[in-house]
Amino acid sequence: MSDRIFVGRQPILDINGNIYAYEILFRNAEKNVAEIDDNLSATSSVLLHLLQNFGIETLLGSKKGFINIDESVIDEDIIALLPADKTVLEILETTKVTDDLVNKIKGYGKQNYSFALDDFIFTESHAETFRPLFGDVSFIKVDIRSVSKMQIIKNMDSLKAMNVRLLAEKVENRDEFEFCKKLGFEYFQGYYFAKPLVVSAKKGIDPAVAGVISLINILRDEDSTMEFIAREMKNYPAINLNLLKFINSSSFFLRADITSIKHAAALLGRNNLSKWLTLLLYASKGSMDPCENPLMQTAHERASTMEKIADKSCRDLREKAFLTGLMSLLDVILESPFEAFLDQFNVSTDIKEAVLGSENRLGKLLKLAIMLERNEIDEAMTLLREFNLTLADAAEVRMESFVTKDKGLLG
Repeated sequence: MSDRIFVGRQPILDINGNIYAYEILFRNAEKNVAEIDDNLSATSSVLLHLLQNFGIETLLGSKKGFINIDESVIDEDIIALLPADKTVLEILETTKVTDDLVNKIKGYGKQNYSFALDDFIFTESHAETFRPLFGDVSFIKVDIRSVSKMQIIKNMDSLKAMNVRLLAEKVENRDEFEFCKKLGFEYFQGYYFAKPLVVSAKKGIDPAVAGVISLINILRDEDSTMEFIAREMKNYPAINLNLLKFINSSSFFLRADITSIKHAAALLGRNNLSKWLTLLLYASKGSMDPCENPLMQTAHERASTMEKIADKSCRDLREKAFLTGLMSLLDVILESPFEAFLDQFNVSTDIKEAVLGSENRLGKLLKLAIMLERNEIDEAMTLLREFNLTLADAAEVRMESFVTKDKGLLG
């Protein structure tokens, strides 16, 4: 077993759009190719490695982790090493259900472990196979890409009668989210939250958002004095208050309260302050806590991933890489195409070109970061080689980029 494991995590959101849990995904990074086992025979060793070298808090923070298992994992009794209150054991649809397996799952249930049925299929044969486990699972996951809408509608009453929590996976747009929510699903997995709504180039930018953009530009202008910045901030008292509240939150782990924007700039530096002001834009669509707000978390982790890759491969792009990642989801927040608002930001042309899909170096870094966050490892290998990186390098970068309560945004 490699001492380098590529670990991915995909957020699972609740009905309010907050992060409820993560599904944890593993890839073997021993070789510079993307390999994954056809079964889960290596999962026990991987889990043991993660527990010994990283700790469950590094991956999950205060959230739960959904971890794929089958009969081979249960037979090895590795589950007992996992904290029952932090994990949901996801039984794959390929699992061989035997009397021995059912008894072991019942035993773990008595120890307060939770189970989910993965990729539930609406066929009589599938239902018969997993019927012995129906009373022992807390979640049923439905891959909405593998079944029709009519099949889901037809089977909802049966699913609800099982008294389990229903999780829709591979939800890729807002219409699918609304459809599943209306039917009674409580949890949702997929990247729908990072997709813009139907947008209009004519949509005006909210005055409060325009104020944030104005302040970002002032901070990025090397000719602006701190006195000028302080005066401008007084014109936006709500932004001033929110930014100070954000910086003083547990997300930053600062040792002393920041009492003014001038104080914040002196402590963090103007460039960092403009970054956190950009990040604050994401709070307009949800919580100010990046451990709850999936858009804010994704933007920061993407920015951090790009920065750390640049640090290993092209250090001249380090600062620009972080800002590019941070800006790459602003079309979702502003509900407008990038072309409609990018010129309002005082950033370099190559950053603007990157978020618009250019194949310049920053654009390739952004593309690579998105592939890694979505666990598209096979697709990422070409770009990793182009940046002279191995999959083990990518594994290290992603692990260091995860946002958790015990790490904070400055971690």
